[in-house]
Amino acid sequence: MARYIIKNEGLSLSNILYSGGGHFYILLPAKSMDRIKQYQKYIDEVFYKAHNLEVSVLLAAEKFSVSKLATANFSEVFDGVGKRLYKEKTENLIAF
Repeated sequence: MARYIIKNEGLSLSNILYSGGGHFYILLPAKSMDRIKQYQKYIDEVFYKAHNLEVSVLLAAEKFSVSKLATANFSEVFDGVGKRLYKEKTENLIAF
């Protein structure tokens, strides 16, 4: 998924900051944030067609200034994304 996104955004593998354990972090330009939901929808559709199951992928983005990238404050960006994903997850839970 991370490779699919960076390829479509015209970026390189070096934009993938982390990929493992079912998670990935990508460094994207701000203009790409508008397409995050489109990527999520497309990936969900591909999973549904491939497995005939509703499998949801949650993607989130967080804007930050370049100055945070080179400082200890960058952890705030990860925290912000984590909070967005948690919100998405709790809003999309299906009650049984």
